[in-house]
Amino acid sequence: MKIFTLLSFVVVLFGCASAPKNSLVGKWKSHEEKTLDSVRNTPGVTEKAMHLFEHDFFGKLINEYSKTTSKTYYENPADNIEGFNVPESYKILEETESYYLLTNKVTELTPNKTVKLYKDGNCYYVFVSRWNFKEYFCRIE
Repeated sequence: MKIFTLLSFVVVLFGCASAPKNSLVGKWKSHEEKTLDSVRNTPGVTEKAMHLFEHDFFGKLINEYSKTTSKTYYENPADNIEGFNVPESYKILEETESYYLLTNKVTELTPNKTVKLYKDGNCYYVFVSRWNFKEYFCRIE
């Protein structure tokens, strides 16, 4: 019986030790200046869009990840609309030194969506808008 207990403990300990750590877990906030630098360096962004982006557009959105769910919401609760701040399941398909590749369920009626988050120091970015500029999100406590 002692051997069985010891073996069970070793198996549990080994299983926990070999489980991959999810470095995405935590809160990530939109970074206004990094994102605006990308917008400014992206060809084709219209003057009207640039005016909108440069006037307090970025820097308010937060993406929060647990091990199995993610949610997106605005820093100011009054800015959140229906459907925001609702946890949705996600899964990391691949993590490298350069990126996270995730899949998540958009809604019950739509298929899974695959998203690539590109790592950049203590931040990650995604390509957004029709101009395909980088929106940065940096880790917050």
